[in-house]
Amino acid sequence: MNNRFMNGLKMLMRKFNAFIEKTGMDKVAHFCAGGMIVALFACYGTGIVGFFVNVGVMWLREYLSDAPDEKDMAYGILGGLCAFVLTFLS
Repeated sequence: MNNRFMNGLKMLMRKFNAFIEKTGMDKVAHFCAGGMIVALFACYGTGIVGFFVNVGVMWLREYLSDAPDEKDMAYGILGGLCAFVLTFLS
């Protein structure tokens, strides 16, 4: 492969790792979980239902938590929103 291309990928990976370290792995996990919930519903053509289920699950998870964090919920909902938007782009 082209050395320039590989250096670009390494730089991208360093930026991605810095982003994960800055935001926290738990928020990245909530983002991915929210996207997965919506994607599972979108497979059956009910992406909007999946989005609202995602919002409910994220809210309930934070409501029942011992140490609720609104940012976790926001990242989960954002992940679901991204998955919902991507269903229309594909």
